[in-house]
Amino acid sequence: MKTENHPDRGLTTTTYDKASNVIAINTPGTQAFGGSITMVYDYNRLSKKRMPNSLGTDLYDVDYTYGSFNDGRNGAGRIVILPEFQTKGLVKFQLSNPCYHEHVFPPVVVTPS
Repeated sequence: MKTENHPDRGLTTTTYDKASNVIAINTPGTQAFGGSITMVYDYNRLSKKRMPNSLGTDLYDVDYTYGSFNDGRNGAGRIVILPEFQTKGLVKFQLSNPCYHEHVFPPVVVTPS
């Protein structure tokens, strides 16, 4: 665990796992929302990032999906799917560049006044 006390930002605590990956960041801003930003790793690759008091479906929560050998898009070891939860969007990557971006927005009903 490492701490930094900054005159403007306040006390920031960063927690690491045994492989030196950041697993939690705690700041006065995250405490205002009830916790820490947490990260989950799969073989040293970031697989999830969660904001405080989140169920995994908040706007800033991220699940990273990595490609594999012979996946048809040359995605081995690269991020190939990055969902955007609040907008129900989906970004797919090819050669580490976005190649497909889909947004599904709820219908907007306008009533005349």
